[in-house]
Amino acid sequence: MAAEPLKPAVFPVRMEVDAMVPGALGGFPGVAAPFKLSVSATTLTFAPKCCGIACCGQPYTVSLSQVKLSKMVSVPYTAPGMVIQVEQERHVALGLKLWMDGGSKSLEECFDTIEAMRKLVIGQVLIAGSMEMSAAPSARAITYYPRDATRRIYELQTKLTTAKVDEMAKLGLGDDGGAVILTRKTFGVEMVQEKPTADGGSEVCSVFCQAVIEPAIFLHTTTAAGPGGRPVFKIVIPGAAQTDVSNLRVEVPADVILAAPYEDVKNEGSVDYKPLSKGRLAAKSAAASVSAAGRYIKRSISTKGSNAAPPARAASLRTSGRASLPSFKES
Repeated sequence: MAAEPLKPAVFPVRMEVDAMVPGALGGFPGVAAPFKLSVSATTLTFAPKCCGIACCGQPYTVSLSQVKLSKMVSVPYTAPGMVIQVEQERHVALGLKLWMDGGSKSLEECFDTIEAMRKLVIGQVLIAGSMEMSAAPSARAITYYPRDATRRIYELQTKLTTAKVDEMAKLGLGDDGGAVILTRKTFGVEMVQEKPTADGGSEVCSVFCQAVIEPAIFLHTTTAAGPGGRPVFKIVIPGAAQTDVSNLRVEVPADVILAAPYEDVKNEGSVDYKPLSKGRLAAKSAAASVSAAGRYIKRSISTKGSNAAPPARAASLRTSGRASLPSFKES
Protein backbone atom coordinates (compact mmCIF):
# COMPACT_ATOMS: atom_id res chain seq x y z
CA MET A 1 0.00 0.00 0.00
CA ALA A 2 1.46 3.34 -1.03
CA ALA A 3 2.00 5.95 1.65
CA GLU A 4 -0.49 8.81 1.75
CA PRO A 5 0.84 12.22 0.68
CA LEU A 6 1.89 14.53 3.50
CA LYS A 7 -0.62 17.23 4.34
CA PRO A 8 0.57 20.82 3.84
CA ALA A 9 0.93 23.11 6.84
CA VAL A 10 -1.71 25.88 6.75
CA PHE A 11 -1.42 29.42 8.16
CA PRO A 12 -3.75 32.46 8.02
CA VAL A 13 -1.69 35.40 6.74
CA ARG A 14 -2.02 38.91 5.39
CA MET A 15 0.05 39.65 2.31
CA GLU A 16 1.14 42.43 0.02
CA VAL A 17 3.22 41.91 -3.13
CA ASP A 18 5.79 44.47 -4.34
CA ALA A 19 8.42 44.50 -7.08
CA MET A 20 11.93 44.38 -5.56
CA VAL A 21 12.95 47.90 -6.57
CA PRO A 22 14.42 50.70 -4.46
CA GLY A 23 11.87 52.02 -1.96
CA ALA A 24 9.41 49.18 -2.51
CA LEU A 25 9.96 47.55 0.90
CA GLY A 26 9.89 50.57 3.16
CA GLY A 27 7.42 49.02 5.61
CA PHE A 28 4.20 47.09 6.04
CA PRO A 29 0.93 48.83 5.15
CA GLY A 30 -1.89 49.09 7.65
CA VAL A 31 -4.24 46.97 5.54
CA ALA A 32 -3.56 44.10 3.13
CA ALA A 33 -5.43 41.17 1.68
CA PRO A 34 -6.02 38.07 3.83
CA PHE A 35 -4.92 34.67 2.49
CA LYS A 36 -4.75 31.05 3.56
CA LEU A 37 -1.12 30.03 3.08
CA SER A 38 -0.49 26.32 2.42
CA VAL A 39 3.16 25.23 2.73
CA SER A 40 3.90 21.92 1.00
CA ALA A 41 7.20 20.18 0.27
CA THR A 42 7.58 22.06 -3.05
CA THR A 43 5.24 25.08 -3.15
CA LEU A 44 3.69 27.99 -1.30
CA THR A 45 0.01 28.46 -2.20
CA PHE A 46 -1.85 31.64 -1.25
CA ALA A 47 -5.63 31.21 -1.43
CA PRO A 48 -7.54 34.53 -1.08
CA LYS A 49 -10.11 34.86 1.69
CA CYS A 50 -13.13 37.14 2.04
CA CYS A 51 -14.65 37.83 5.47
CA GLY A 52 -12.51 35.05 6.92
CA ILE A 53 -13.60 32.35 4.45
CA ALA A 54 -12.19 31.12 1.16
CA CYS A 55 -13.46 33.04 -1.87
CA CYS A 56 -13.52 32.37 -5.61
CA GLY A 57 -10.29 34.25 -6.33
CA GLN A 58 -7.53 32.39 -8.15
CA PRO A 59 -4.85 31.00 -5.76
CA TYR A 60 -1.31 32.31 -6.20
CA THR A 61 1.28 29.51 -6.20
CA VAL A 62 5.03 29.98 -5.78
CA SER A 63 7.53 27.20 -6.33
CA LEU A 64 9.96 26.95 -3.42
CA SER A 65 12.79 26.60 -5.93
CA GLN A 66 12.04 30.23 -6.92
CA VAL A 67 12.29 31.53 -3.34
CA LYS A 68 15.78 32.97 -3.14
CA LEU A 69 15.51 34.56 0.29
CA SER A 70 13.18 34.73 3.27
CA LYS A 71 13.75 36.84 6.35
CA MET A 72 11.88 37.97 9.44
CA VAL A 73 11.29 41.74 9.52
CA SER A 74 10.65 44.04 12.45
CA VAL A 75 9.33 47.47 11.46
CA PRO A 76 8.93 50.12 14.20
CA TYR A 77 5.34 50.65 15.39
CA THR A 78 3.99 47.69 13.42
CA ALA A 79 3.58 43.96 14.03
CA PRO A 80 6.58 41.74 13.12
CA GLY A 81 6.43 40.17 9.67
CA MET A 82 8.49 38.42 7.04
CA VAL A 83 9.65 39.11 3.50
CA ILE A 84 9.97 36.39 0.86
CA GLN A 85 11.97 37.18 -2.27
CA VAL A 86 10.72 35.36 -5.40
CA GLU A 87 12.76 35.30 -8.61
CA GLN A 88 11.14 34.09 -11.83
CA GLU A 89 13.58 33.90 -14.74
CA ARG A 90 13.59 37.24 -16.66
CA HIS A 91 10.99 38.93 -14.48
CA VAL A 92 11.74 41.52 -11.82
CA ALA A 93 12.05 39.82 -8.42
CA LEU A 94 8.94 40.05 -6.23
CA GLY A 95 8.83 40.78 -2.52
CA LEU A 96 5.99 39.02 -0.67
CA LYS A 97 5.40 40.87 2.58
CA LEU A 98 3.57 38.72 5.13
CA TRP A 99 2.39 39.09 8.68
CA MET A 100 -0.05 37.25 10.89
CA ASP A 101 -2.51 37.78 13.69
CA GLY A 102 -1.61 35.71 16.72
CA GLY A 103 1.73 37.13 17.74
CA SER A 104 5.38 36.43 16.97
CA LYS A 105 5.17 32.74 17.97
CA SER A 106 2.73 31.96 15.15
CA LEU A 107 4.81 34.00 12.71
CA GLU A 108 8.00 32.20 13.70
CA GLU A 109 6.32 28.81 13.27
CA CYS A 110 5.21 29.82 9.76
CA PHE A 111 8.67 31.16 8.92
CA ASP A 112 10.41 28.00 10.20
CA THR A 113 8.09 25.80 8.15
CA ILE A 114 8.86 27.74 4.95
CA GLU A 115 12.60 27.66 5.64
CA ALA A 116 12.54 23.93 6.40
CA MET A 117 10.81 23.15 3.10
CA ARG A 118 13.25 25.42 1.25
CA LYS A 119 16.12 23.52 2.85
CA LEU A 120 14.77 20.19 1.59
CA VAL A 121 14.30 21.56 -1.94
CA ILE A 122 18.01 22.41 -2.03
CA GLY A 123 19.21 18.93 -0.98
CA GLN A 124 18.85 15.93 1.32
CA VAL A 125 19.30 16.44 5.05
CA LEU A 126 20.35 13.90 7.68
CA ILE A 127 17.88 13.00 10.42
CA ALA A 128 19.01 10.81 13.32
CA GLY A 129 17.48 9.96 16.65
CA SER A 130 16.29 7.26 19.02
CA MET A 131 12.95 5.87 20.08
CA GLU A 132 11.83 4.29 23.33
CA MET A 133 11.74 0.53 23.05
CA SER A 134 8.93 0.12 25.57
CA ALA A 135 6.63 2.68 23.91
CA ALA A 136 4.28 1.96 21.02
CA PRO A 137 5.79 3.20 17.73
CA SER A 138 4.75 6.83 17.23
CA ALA A 139 6.12 10.33 16.68
CA ARG A 140 5.82 11.00 20.43
CA ALA A 141 8.43 8.37 21.29
CA ILE A 142 11.15 9.84 19.07
CA THR A 143 13.96 12.05 20.36
CA TYR A 144 16.37 13.60 17.87
CA TYR A 145 20.16 13.98 17.94
CA PRO A 146 21.97 17.32 17.50
CA ARG A 147 23.62 18.02 14.15
CA ASP A 148 27.21 17.13 15.16
CA ALA A 149 26.18 13.73 16.53
CA THR A 150 23.97 13.13 13.48
CA ARG A 151 26.81 13.87 11.06
CA ARG A 152 29.19 11.51 12.90
CA ILE A 153 26.60 8.69 13.11
CA TYR A 154 26.00 9.01 9.36
CA GLU A 155 29.73 8.85 8.63
CA LEU A 156 30.19 5.73 10.78
CA GLN A 157 27.07 4.10 9.33
CA THR A 158 28.33 4.73 5.79
CA LYS A 159 31.79 3.39 6.64
CA LEU A 160 30.39 0.18 8.18
CA THR A 161 28.16 -0.49 5.16
CA THR A 162 31.16 -2.01 3.37
CA ALA A 163 32.80 -3.50 6.48
CA LYS A 164 32.96 -7.15 7.52
CA VAL A 165 29.97 -8.67 9.34
CA ASP A 166 30.11 -8.08 13.14
CA GLU A 167 32.56 -5.18 12.82
CA MET A 168 31.63 -2.43 15.30
CA ALA A 169 32.09 1.30 15.90
CA LYS A 170 31.26 3.39 18.97
CA LEU A 171 30.40 7.09 19.30
CA GLY A 172 30.44 8.70 22.75
CA LEU A 173 27.73 11.32 23.28
CA GLY A 174 28.95 12.86 26.54
CA ASP A 175 26.99 14.40 29.43
CA ASP A 176 25.75 10.94 30.57
CA GLY A 177 24.24 10.41 27.14
CA GLY A 178 26.15 7.14 26.92
CA ALA A 179 27.23 5.99 23.49
CA VAL A 180 25.85 4.94 20.14
CA ILE A 181 27.10 1.48 19.14
CA LEU A 182 26.99 0.53 15.47
CA THR A 183 27.34 -3.10 14.36
CA ARG A 184 27.61 -4.42 10.82
CA LYS A 185 25.03 -7.16 10.29
CA THR A 186 24.42 -9.36 7.27
CA PHE A 187 21.80 -7.05 5.78
CA GLY A 188 22.87 -3.67 7.11
CA VAL A 189 24.09 -1.69 10.11
CA GLU A 190 22.30 -2.06 13.47
CA MET A 191 22.55 0.95 15.78
CA VAL A 192 21.71 1.26 19.47
CA GLN A 193 22.31 3.85 22.17
CA GLU A 194 23.38 2.66 25.62
CA LYS A 195 22.93 5.06 28.54
CA PRO A 196 23.85 4.42 32.20
CA THR A 197 20.98 4.50 34.71
CA ALA A 198 20.94 5.59 38.35
CA ASP A 199 20.63 1.99 39.57
CA GLY A 200 23.87 0.98 37.85
CA GLY A 201 22.22 -0.65 34.87
CA SER A 202 21.84 0.51 31.30
CA GLU A 203 19.07 1.83 29.12
CA VAL A 204 19.10 0.77 25.48
CA CYS A 205 17.47 2.74 22.67
CA SER A 206 17.36 1.59 19.08
CA VAL A 207 18.76 4.30 16.76
CA PHE A 208 17.99 5.44 13.21
CA CYS A 209 19.76 7.72 10.73
CA GLN A 210 18.32 8.63 7.34
CA ALA A 211 18.95 11.07 4.50
CA VAL A 212 15.58 12.62 3.60
CA ILE A 213 14.32 14.80 0.74
CA GLU A 214 10.81 15.25 2.19
CA PRO A 215 9.77 16.17 5.76
CA ALA A 216 9.29 12.55 6.87
CA ILE A 217 11.17 9.47 8.00
CA PHE A 218 10.12 5.88 7.31
CA LEU A 219 10.69 3.45 10.15
CA HIS A 220 10.33 -0.35 9.98
CA THR A 221 9.72 -2.05 13.32
CA THR A 222 9.05 -5.46 14.75
CA THR A 223 8.15 -6.70 18.22
CA ALA A 224 9.73 -9.17 20.63
CA ALA A 225 9.12 -10.36 24.16
CA GLY A 226 10.96 -8.23 26.70
CA PRO A 227 11.41 -8.56 30.47
CA GLY A 228 8.28 -9.92 32.14
CA GLY A 229 6.82 -10.81 28.76
CA ARG A 230 6.19 -7.18 27.85
CA PRO A 231 6.42 -6.38 24.13
CA VAL A 232 9.36 -4.29 23.01
CA PHE A 233 10.11 -2.77 19.61
CA LYS A 234 13.24 -3.09 17.52
CA ILE A 235 14.53 -1.58 14.31
CA VAL A 236 14.20 -3.80 11.26
CA ILE A 237 17.18 -3.80 8.93
CA PRO A 238 15.91 -3.65 5.32
CA GLY A 239 16.53 -6.98 3.59
CA ALA A 240 16.61 -9.10 6.73
CA ALA A 241 14.02 -11.87 7.00
CA GLN A 242 11.51 -10.72 9.62
CA THR A 243 7.96 -11.52 10.64
CA ASP A 244 5.30 -9.20 12.03
CA VAL A 245 6.82 -6.05 10.48
CA SER A 246 5.09 -2.67 10.82
CA ASN A 247 5.88 0.42 8.77
CA LEU A 248 5.65 3.84 10.37
CA ARG A 249 5.92 7.17 8.60
CA VAL A 250 6.65 10.08 10.92
CA GLU A 251 6.53 13.70 9.82
CA VAL A 252 9.71 15.50 10.86
CA PRO A 253 9.07 18.87 12.57
CA ALA A 254 10.37 22.01 10.90
CA ASP A 255 12.76 22.90 13.73
CA VAL A 256 14.41 19.46 13.47
CA ILE A 257 14.97 19.95 9.73
CA LEU A 258 16.45 23.42 10.28
CA ALA A 259 18.89 22.00 12.84
CA ALA A 260 19.85 19.00 10.69
CA PRO A 261 23.04 18.84 8.58
CA TYR A 262 22.94 18.44 4.82
CA GLU A 263 24.10 15.10 3.44
CA ASP A 264 26.25 17.09 0.99
CA VAL A 265 28.34 19.52 3.04
CA LYS A 266 28.55 21.84 0.02
CA ASN A 267 24.92 22.82 0.67
CA GLU A 268 25.62 24.05 4.19
CA GLY A 269 24.78 27.74 4.59
CA SER A 270 22.09 27.72 1.90
CA VAL A 271 19.46 28.17 4.64
CA ASP A 272 20.11 29.68 8.06
CA TYR A 273 20.89 27.12 10.77
CA LYS A 274 18.65 27.06 13.85
CA PRO A 275 19.80 25.04 16.90
CA LEU A 276 17.56 22.22 18.11
CA SER A 277 15.55 22.71 21.29
CA LYS A 278 16.74 20.80 24.36
CA GLY A 279 13.39 19.03 24.63
CA ARG A 280 14.07 17.17 21.39
CA LEU A 281 17.60 15.98 22.17
CA ALA A 282 18.36 12.30 22.71
CA ALA A 283 21.65 13.40 24.22
CA LYS A 284 23.76 16.52 24.28
CA SER A 285 26.82 15.96 22.14
CA ALA A 286 30.12 16.74 23.82
CA ALA A 287 30.99 18.73 20.69
CA ALA A 288 27.78 20.74 20.49
CA SER A 289 25.82 23.11 22.70
CA VAL A 290 22.18 23.20 21.70
CA SER A 291 19.25 25.40 22.75
CA ALA A 292 16.23 26.98 21.04
CA ALA A 293 12.45 26.82 20.85
CA GLY A 294 10.48 24.31 18.82
CA ARG A 295 7.19 22.46 18.50
CA TYR A 296 6.06 18.97 17.54
CA ILE A 297 4.06 18.25 14.40
CA LYS A 298 2.12 15.25 15.68
CA ARG A 299 1.11 13.44 12.52
CA SER A 300 2.07 9.86 11.77
CA ILE A 301 0.80 6.96 9.69
CA SER A 302 1.24 3.28 10.57
CA THR A 303 0.60 0.43 8.14
CA LYS A 304 1.22 -3.09 9.32
CA GLY A 305 2.83 -5.52 6.92
CA SER A 306 2.66 -3.06 4.02
CA ASN A 307 5.20 -2.19 1.35
CA ALA A 308 5.64 1.45 2.33
CA ALA A 309 8.98 3.21 1.86
CA PRO A 310 12.22 2.37 3.78
CA PRO A 311 14.49 2.63 6.67
CA ALA A 312 15.00 2.73 10.36
CA ARG A 313 13.56 2.96 13.80
CA ALA A 314 14.17 2.85 17.53
CA ALA A 315 13.21 2.20 21.19
CA SER A 316 14.30 1.90 24.83
CA LEU A 317 14.60 -0.79 27.51
CA ARG A 318 15.98 -0.85 31.06
CA THR A 319 18.04 -3.75 32.41
CA SER A 320 20.05 -4.25 35.58
CA GLY A 321 23.26 -5.34 33.84
CA ARG A 322 24.66 -4.59 30.41
CA ALA A 323 21.78 -3.59 28.17
CA SER A 324 21.02 -5.55 25.04
CA LEU A 325 18.36 -5.64 22.39
CA PRO A 326 16.34 -8.80 21.77
CA SER A 327 18.13 -10.80 19.11
CA PHE A 328 16.59 -11.53 15.75
CA LYS A 329 17.76 -14.18 13.32
CA GLU A 330 18.87 -12.88 9.96
CA SER A 331 19.02 -15.03 6.84
